[in-house]
Amino acid sequence: MNTPTKILAHRGLVTQFQENTLAAVQAALDSPFCHGAEFDVFLTQDGEVVLFHDEDLERLTGVKASIYDQTWAQLQRLSIQKTLLVDGGVRHYASPQPLVLLRTVLGAMKGKKNPDGSLFLMDIELKAYLPDPTKAAVGTAVARMVRELAMEDQCIASSFNYFMLYAAKAEHSGLRTAIAYDDTLPITGGNARIYNWIMNALLEGNELGELINASDVVSEFTLLDEDSITQLHANNMRVGSYTFFPLECSTAVQAQHAAQLKRLAAQGIDWVETDNVELAYAALNAMASR
Repeated sequence: MNTPTKILAHRGLVTQFQENTLAAVQAALDSPFCHGAEFDVFLTQDGEVVLFHDEDLERLTGVKASIYDQTWAQLQRLSIQKTLLVDGGVRHYASPQPLVLLRTVLGAMKGKKNPDGSLFLMDIELKAYLPDPTKAAVGTAVARMVRELAMEDQCIASSFNYFMLYAAKAEHSGLRTAIAYDDTLPITGGNARIYNWIMNALLEGNELGELINASDVVSEFTLLDEDSITQLHANNMRVGSYTFFPLECSTAVQAQHAAQLKRLAAQGIDWVETDNVELAYAALNAMASR
């Protein structure tokens, strides 16, 4: 690939396999269009770290239950369905896929390289829908696993739950951790602009990063303005952004995302996360070939 901006497959290569499955992560490794994968993890009732996106199991498995109430033995009896509701659309896959432990995925990816020879990168999102300190143990478990497998050069732990990130860094100071910022609160108009300005100021100022000793930032691309990446790099923080080219998006949205991706790449963004790695690859390499 001709661009220094790394492309990560969001939840794995979801154009081919169901999200957050070993098959989707393996497909990202095999793809010539990306450098790694982002995926989500939860801690089960019995302390296992499992790849999964939702707190409720229903959308992905058809079983209405909380993932926090399940043991790994119970989850092993379920599968990710062939037909999924994704981004407001329906996605059909060839066959169901089993749920998978983080340890299995890391073991399969350890030391693996992309077709271009670079190490396969993983953004492990410590999934959180509320800033709940009682769920921080997943950060400890993930950090311990990365240390035991000596995979610090392949892994980033990111989260919207800063308690999780603090716990991860406390467990293993050598693990890179990324503060996640979003712009999807249900506010519009002037209030949304004020919110985005506040979030951008916090992001660039690195107050939260210093508080929880985070080394990186991953942000919704709408919050990254003309000098955000420069400011964050000056604070020795790497910068990622999400989610480009969602599975269900129009041609007009694709054009908008391509323009935003090129803008951020020109500013030196370190990595981007996308549902469609081929579109991201095409946008970045069209820019690099000029």
